[in-house]
Amino acid sequence: MQPAGFTVSHVRIPLKRAIKHASHSRTHTDSLLACCRLPDGTTGYGEGLPRDYVTGETVDGALNLLKGSDIPGQLRATDWKQAVAAAEALNLRPVPGDHRGIQGNAARCAVELAWLDACGKAFGQGVDSLVPLLAPKCTKRLPLCATAR
Repeated sequence: MQPAGFTVSHVRIPLKRAIKHASHSRTHTDSLLACCRLPDGTTGYGEGLPRDYVTGETVDGALNLLKGSDIPGQLRATDWKQAVAAAEALNLRPVPGDHRGIQGNAARCAVELAWLDACGKAFGQGVDSLVPLLAPKCTKRLPLCATAR
């Protein structure tokens, strides 16, 4: 299985009030919304948040990066484990001057989440199954609340 279609859009979401912190103040959030459609029509969604004041990423830069990267050609799976491995192995083209290796993270995040959401639906797996696959030593189930006695 490979994606039958992939779209990524810029979505500007107004905030109810301004958000302020040490490096920035904003009244809206600019997000990347990715949609992955599988051949059977199953659809998955993912979001990425480029922040130029944090990582140097911009919405336009992220969209251009995705246009220049062969995303659908890298994503193939016949089961859930292969879908997760494909997401882990996903490569975007290098960003010139990105010495920290972080530009493209927002674009990658949106694409990976959309792919995993679609494949999770197709293979009957939830996000909760990712940790045992990716970090088995970190898997420990704890009760969410204590039971009353």
